[in-house]
Amino acid sequence: MNVFVRIAGINGYMPNNFPTKAYDCRMLYILSGSSKIIIEGKEFPLKENTLCYYPPGTKYFPMSNPDNPLFFVTINFDLTREFQHVTWCLPPVKAENFNSKEAQNTHLDCGLPLFYEPFVMQDAIMFRDNIKKVAEELERGNEGAASSLLQYVCYKLVDYNRDKTGILYNKIEDYINLNYA
Repeated sequence: MNVFVRIAGINGYMPNNFPTKAYDCRMLYILSGSSKIIIEGKEFPLKENTLCYYPPGTKYFPMSNPDNPLFFVTINFDLTREFQHVTWCLPPVKAENFNSKEAQNTHLDCGLPLFYEPFVMQDAIMFRDNIKKVAEELERGNEGAASSLLQYVCYKLVDYNRDKTGILYNKIEDYINLNYA
């Protein structure tokens, strides 16, 4: 893995009010507020300290709650620097308009199966400061520091997953609950 952060920012505005697909890897970290996100047809609550990851081609739809608006960090990146020459962000498109030939599928070449599929991690407070720093460093024009910080976060996510207290456990539990019969 050799992360390249293309775009990162701290926002309070959800630009799309329809299901979309993106051409690069995306991470969304909720700093405050509450709402929900639908990823590949499955609904997840969005609340403070929720981390979402979705690779290119994932159908997603984060929603905003006017009574408790979201304030979040969003990061667009690739996991191998294969597309580091693309310094602009290909905007997400309506799901039905997605062209898979334009996808930057670096997640499949990063060597870490955790990043092959989307995931949502609740109570991910241990990543909060570093994810905010990714956006702050990129805003200062320091792509190297932003990319290094995000790479660190990605490896820590893998470590967390290996501990069996994180994402894999939740996926197994979800599978058992859905297929128990």
